[in-house]
Amino acid sequence: MITIFNRKELRITYSYSEKNRMEDILKKNHIEYITKTMNRLTSSQIGSVRSRIGMIGQNNALQNEYIIYVKRTDYEYARHCLNF
Repeated sequence: MITIFNRKELRITYSYSEKNRMEDILKKNHIEYITKTMNRLTSSQIGSVRSRIGMIGQNNALQNEYIIYVKRTDYEYARHCLNF
């Protein structure tokens, strides 16, 4: 089980296909992982980005941020499997 105390950030990406590619590789190599998805345009406690700057010129490809975490003990092996 991955908890906040034993996890390490492996990669951040904005690409859904890249996220899926990395998850597939981790699954094939039996590496436990957690993916956190953050929508960069949703509201927060201080107001939404959209309400402050609008939507003109926003790149929709960068709307979601995917953060992949693995266990600290699996970190080096996961980097090796993903070739970075």
